[in-house]
Amino acid sequence: MRRWLSTLLLITFSLTSLGSAVEQILERPGAYHEHALAVWEGGWAVAQGRTIEIWSFDVLTGPRQVLREHNTEITTLAATADGRLLAAGGRTGGQLLVWDLESGERKSWTHPVTGELIAQLEGHRYMIWGLDFSPDGTLLASGASDATVRLWDVATGVEVGLVNDHLSLIRSVHFSPDGKTLASSSCDGTVRLYDVQTLRQTRDPLRGGINVYVVTFSPDGLQLALGVNPRRETPATVQVYDATTGALTWNHEPEGRTSVYAVAFSPDGAWLATGGFSRVVELRDARSGQLLEVLTGPTDHIWGLAFSPDGDKLICTSKDGTVRVWHVTP
Repeated sequence: MRRWLSTLLLITFSLTSLGSAVEQILERPGAYHEHALAVWEGGWAVAQGRTIEIWSFDVLTGPRQVLREHNTEITTLAATADGRLLAAGGRTGGQLLVWDLESGERKSWTHPVTGELIAQLEGHRYMIWGLDFSPDGTLLASGASDATVRLWDVATGVEVGLVNDHLSLIRSVHFSPDGKTLASSSCDGTVRLYDVQTLRQTRDPLRGGINVYVVTFSPDGLQLALGVNPRRETPATVQVYDATTGALTWNHEPEGRTSVYAVAFSPDGAWLATGGFSRVVELRDARSGQLLEVLTGPTDHIWGLAFSPDGDKLICTSKDGTVRVWHVTP
């Protein structure tokens, strides 16, 4: 093990069970909101209070841009794959803003029918938990504490879809890689899959547990990974399903039946990173569930995990207010 210090690189260590070093290359203390994390080609974003920090993967000495103008705490972020647009959801009032990262300005629209100015995407009444852009960047999905999922046309700022099948607040939303299916998870314990064109459910809901915190598709669209609260009949808190058939592929129950709040596939689909109440990040073989590595450092619950698009780095946000970055390329 080797240790070296700089202003922001506080602790570096290497672990070798993945076949090469896994190094923590950034530990930045602060008041980062644990849910608010987004990545895109070349960059990533995190939020502190009402501000958003835009970072480059190539420069970890500090953010390259800071966005303000929110009037409520930012709770969730999502970016288009090309990094052109960034959406930010708020804690109160259903505030949902979209930023043009090229200009650094908030995006606004003129309603195509009424001609009225659309300064923000209005529809949700309460805290927004989940956001995701479609792979082609034409749609934005949002899920909130009002138990609704809404679809927005990014070009016009107009709401183009609404689903209200869930019985409790929405925890996360995620488009399939081909953009044809939208998955949503909820505190009602279900994951629902929708045809994006018709907004009809494509199959019976998956019933994961008391509260499905997060759902995500694998990069090839063939798997669905869930992070859930345990319950007696379904003790596993990491669950991976066949996205087509709904069959359970594998599951894992962390020691002590602790909840899992974050799951993320590596871009090549080989690894699944998970984190939650246990305060550690586990890297697992995405196909078998075999544990490959345990990453430590956060002193409180882990809520956000995301790989860089090239698979070289893993970003983690925690309830302890920190953001951490590990170099994970084997």
